[in-house]
Amino acid sequence: RLPKAAPEQRKYLSTVKKSSESLAPGTSEKDRLKAFTPEALAALPPELLRELENASVQGDSDRIGCLIEDIRSYNAALADALAALAADFECGKIFKSVKEVRVSLG
Repeated sequence: RLPKAAPEQRKYLSTVKKSSESLAPGTSEKDRLKAFTPEALAALPPELLRELENASVQGDSDRIGCLIEDIRSYNAALADALAALAADFECGKIFKSVKEVRVSLG
């Protein structure tokens, strides 16, 4: 029997589940990740990118979940891709991609 998730893990998993529930039926994870592109990240407001970079380097899953919901108003497909990465605890991948985009933007 598996141990119960800690309260912060339950909150995070609930946020990720809500994010993934908005996907069209039959959408695969591979399809979701297609939206995770440098161009999509670069189109986000600079402050949002900075906050996502900070949250991902710190592994702050609660903050990442909140930022994903903010990103949804700009690009729902990108938000879905980020939610899929966050659900797989891929904060390093999120951080690396966001940092590369921020450096390229100057």
